[in-house]
Amino acid sequence: MEFMLSAVGLGIYLTYSTPQRTSYEAFSFSIFTILPMALPLFAALSTGITLAEERSLGLLPLFLSREVSPCKYILGKTIGSMMAQTCLTLGTLGAFLLATHMFFPAGPILTFGATCGQSLALENPLAHCMASILVYVLAALAFNGTALFVSVWVSNIFVVAATPTILYFAAFYISALMNSNLNPYLYLALNQHGPSTFASVAVYWIIAAVFSHGLAVLCFSLKKNWS
Repeated sequence: MEFMLSAVGLGIYLTYSTPQRTSYEAFSFSIFTILPMALPLFAALSTGITLAEERSLGLLPLFLSREVSPCKYILGKTIGSMMAQTCLTLGTLGAFLLATHMFFPAGPILTFGATCGQSLALENPLAHCMASILVYVLAALAFNGTALFVSVWVSNIFVVAATPTILYFAAFYISALMNSNLNPYLYLALNQHGPSTFASVAVYWIIAAVFSHGLAVLCFSLKKNWS
């Protein structure tokens, strides 16, 4: 689904004018248009609901009765979901980047997707695209951690899947009202007027990912009832 929506973004790209259509610019435009709104749901549905699924099926007490401590269980669940989410996001966006080369020649990013790392977009567009992919991998990990944290108390997979998106849009509107530079949307829509360097964007999502997964591990380990 993520790949298909990115392809939709590619179609939208064709409706805009640009001095030179290139595969790297098409890739940047597509993901910056589609994923800032869709990534929270994708991350939660793909790997974030695994704990909630096991809770809803009644498997969690069974696992914990086999001399597996809650801390070891949640650490295993966290590490496994993070690895799966990394591979999924990296693989999907990497495949989409390769697919754009089937329709457009390689070249600089002149118009779209160049607000963050402008010099890199012109001088080394491949590195710009790889940095963009890294940002979305880190963001997906943050949303995955949010879903895991909610799963500590909620076993309904639909609620768990929807919560990262709800929190994301809530933070978006609150940040907009307060004119805060912590608006999460600006750290995903990298062609907007957000941070100018990939380093600051990466740090933002690393902190969010560590915080959400750390809370999930801590709260689950301290929880007394896992039914």
